[in-house]
Parts: sequence; C-alpha cells; structure tokens
Amino acid sequence: MRSPVIHDTRPWCIGRFALDLPSDISVYNQQFKYMDYTIETTQNVQRDSFLQRVEAREKELRTSLRMDMTRVPNTTSNVWLKEAIQPSDDARLFIFRNADTTSIDLPYKAEGYAWSSDTLFTLKTLIGARYDDSNLQVADQILRHIGPRQDWEVPADGAFCFNGGAISGKPFRGFDATLSVGLLPGTPSTFVVELRESVDVDQKASLLDGLPAFEIQLKSLLGRYNILRKGKRQFAGMEAEELLIAISEDGVQKYHFYLLAPGVERDLSKPHTAIQLLFGAAPDSITSAAEATSPVNEAQAIQAWDAVLNSFHYRGPRPGESEATR
Repeated sequence: MRSPVIHDTRPWCIGRFALDLPSDISVYNQQFKYMDYTIETTQNVQRDSFLQRVEAREKELRTSLRMDMTRVPNTTSNVWLKEAIQPSDDARLFIFRNADTTSIDLPYKAEGYAWSSDTLFTLKTLIGARYDDSNLQVADQILRHIGPRQDWEVPADGAFCFNGGAISGKPFRGFDATLSVGLLPGTPSTFVVELRESVDVDQKASLLDGLPAFEIQLKSLLGRYNILRKGKRQFAGMEAEELLIAISEDGVQKYHFYLLAPGVERDLSKPHTAIQLLFGAAPDSITSAAEATSPVNEAQAIQAWDAVLNSFHYRGPRPGESEATR
C-alpha cells in the first residue's frame, strides 16, 4: 500500500468528541455509560409496544415481594418498587430493590425507559440506599433528552453521542465511552478509543515513566523492537504522551502506537483519553504470517496515526456556556 491509509473520511461522533474515520471502517465494539447508567438501544419499537412494556414492568415491580435476606428464602411484606416516576409521556423511571435486610442498607436499582422515533432506550444503574432528589433529577434530564442517532450522524448541539443515540440538554461530567474499529476492513488494523471523566489521580499517570527500563530491555532485542517516536504532544487541546513502536518477529511486521492524555478534572472538554492503533497481529493456526503482518508500511502507519489524532476535536459546550455537574 503506497497511498495514504486515511482517505474518504467522514466525521464519527463519540461522547462529546468527533474524529475523522474512513467511511468503510468495521465497528467491533462500542460501550457507553452516562452518569453510571448503562444504555441499551432497541430499534423498531412502536409506541404501543413501549407502553405495554413499561406497564408490564411496573406491574411486576408493584406485585413482587422482596426477599428477606435474614431469613432466606422467606420474603418480606415490602414490594420491589420504591418509586415510579414519569418524566414525560414517553419516559418512565423505576426505583426498586428485590431484597431487604436489617443489618445494612441495600442499594436501590434505577431502571429508566424512554421512547423516541420508534427507538426504545433502556437505562440501568445502582443508586444508593439513601438516594435523594439530585439522583432523580439526573435521570429525569437524561430520559427527557435522549433520542436516536445514526452511526455517522454528528449532532450540531454538542449532545453526548453513544451507540444508536445522543443525549442533549444539561451536560453531566460522568461518562465512559469505548470505540473499537478496524481501520482497513479485512486486515489487522485495530483502532481503539477510551474516554472517561478525568479525576485527580489521573494526573500521576504517565505512558513514558517506565520507558527507560523498557528501552534497556530493547537493546537485547535489537532488530525486533524499535521505538519510532516518543514524547509529549498536543491532542484535541490537551497535553498528551505518545509512544510509537515497530515490532518485527516471527515473519510479521507490526506497528503498535499508543497515546495517553490524563485530561483535566471537572472539564468536559478534557477527559481522560487512551488511544491505541495496532497494525499487524500474532499469527496462529488459522492466520498465516502473511495475513497477520501489517497491511501498511512505517510511513503509512505514522501518517494514519497523525491524521486520526489531528482530526479529534471537542464539540460539546465550552466552560461558561452551560454548567456541568457530576
């Protein structure tokens, strides 16, 4: 391959960020949490079906009795449901738990449902045994402002993008987002992005702190491992570190590139970010060395790395535009 690897690109949205990726990528994995809520997207759900589901779920929660943890398998006289809340005509929130005990306060589960444009969103998390109105207000905001989104659709309002949808409205800081794709379909070319809220201990993390000892080890492996680039770089308005390694072994050429940005605590535009780009893989009984070797050369691998990282940008609210809360 002599032509640039990154071409025919389109913007892809992840969390409150966007980056340019080839239009023919293979998506391997997407995982998201927002304020500790997992999000499940179900398409092609009619509104009548949504109403039937939430009515059946509420009935189940109102009629099931909690287990008595002090006298298993006995049950208590308390039903599972603690609260049923209706943020809108097309959203429901249930707070419940399935057991009681006198020794400790067991946490409640929060289960939210929202319907929009024939798409059902199911949100789940654990909340404290002594949750308060702030917990309910977060769920209310999310359920009111969640909606469907196509893969290559990038909302103009800076909404939080996840697999199959987006959450607009008041921004919250707590989130986790993971995206894994094959940059060149049918070849070993894995690109992985992991984003989450930055916390104070992240400032102590470094991609390069252990590098001197690693480089000493590399001297005994001369010709097999070669550091192409290392050091600090700017990434999406953040301070970051990168490490680019070329690996030649077992007849396979690989390029493993890494980036780490600790982010800035309480800043939506600067989350903790970890990125990997892996060209090439280990051969096995099914994959030959020719199939496992990198589909690109060194120059192309570095070009792909820089092109994707340079396209990565924040598209959410700026400080002062809207107050973000945890």
